[in-house]
Amino acid sequence: MNLTFADPTEWWLEVRPQLEAESWQDSQTQASRNRRASFYLNQLCLEVFLPWFQTEYAPAAVWPDRTALPSIWEMVSGVSLTMAAKRIVLLPSETLDSRELEVPQEWVDMPNWAADYYLAIQLNLAELWVRVWGYTTHQQLKKRADYDSVDRSYSLAAEDLVRDLNVFWNTCQFCPEAATKADLAPLPNLSSGQAEQLIQQLSQPGIGFPRLAVPFEMWGALLAREDWRRELYQQRLTRLSRAAASPAMPLSRWFEHRFEAGWQTIEAFLGTEPQALAASFRGIAAASGANEQRVKLIELTTEPEPQAVVLLMELTAEADGRVGVRAQIHPPKGRRHVPAKLTLAIYSAADELLQSIQSRQQDDYIQLPHFWCMPGTEFRLQVELDGDRFSENFVV
Repeated sequence: MNLTFADPTEWWLEVRPQLEAESWQDSQTQASRNRRASFYLNQLCLEVFLPWFQTEYAPAAVWPDRTALPSIWEMVSGVSLTMAAKRIVLLPSETLDSRELEVPQEWVDMPNWAADYYLAIQLNLAELWVRVWGYTTHQQLKKRADYDSVDRSYSLAAEDLVRDLNVFWNTCQFCPEAATKADLAPLPNLSSGQAEQLIQQLSQPGIGFPRLAVPFEMWGALLAREDWRRELYQQRLTRLSRAAASPAMPLSRWFEHRFEAGWQTIEAFLGTEPQALAASFRGIAAASGANEQRVKLIELTTEPEPQAVVLLMELTAEADGRVGVRAQIHPPKGRRHVPAKLTLAIYSAADELLQSIQSRQQDDYIQLPHFWCMPGTEFRLQVELDGDRFSENFVV
């Protein structure tokens, strides 16, 4: 249904409360918070726009099909539709700012994803309406849009969009052969082995935005194959769900001398280790004056042989109620150095990378900057080497 106050050059559509609630419920199948929000916006946009467009204008269908949508929305925002021989991409946003249209690079530079037309869509979830406020073509995006290499998107200023949607429909109806697409270079061919390696890498829970984690050419080639994209989606869903289900270790118990299995005192861990190495380990750990210190042996499945490292956690109770936390990685007994190119990282409860550090050749140990948390703060530590990862959730 159109809103009565609609601008005749724009399309304004109402959102039924039941439809909004159903889209929100369906979005909860996604494993991460940021992808649930993307799923919700895209599905709501689709379910409002498509039935209305089919009734008011012309038959249209979801591309490639509805079963593919979860695997697409896990990776990138946007809804692709086919109308006769033309492809349309809906680009939903909650922002009230209509100064530009932002298009993820996938919808522009992947030959089998590129569309003829791109529609700018604003959703107001508080007042339950959808506004289609402008459109552009693939040619115009490639010609006039600004490319942001950081978030891999094209941005086209509002003044460069066609703001009259009647022009869009008239062009589709009376000029179906109008040139809309720019020429694109083909993406590289990935071998099955390369694709499997990328899937393993990008399905790790610590990678919040896989589309930005590898060069675009490799990412686009992986995403273009539906079977590879679905496999990546399934593995991410499984691993993220498993990580989310892992209970956070309550660090406050450490001040009561209660510890989870696998965590040891420095003395118990070192045992009969040579005196010089034991003294060095204790000296590094004691320098901060922490109230509680515990270590955990971590084994990583790497090639050509597995590697082990030691995670040291130090806690300090501050007078203002905060808890100081320091995390270090040390070599195991019998080794003098941490493996080169090992990464220690901390993530927020929303799975955002906060800090990371990577070891160099012959580092005795590495550590994250000392940080302080209020009680109830959740975070995750991750250790990575040659594609294998260990992570553990904590709550202060």
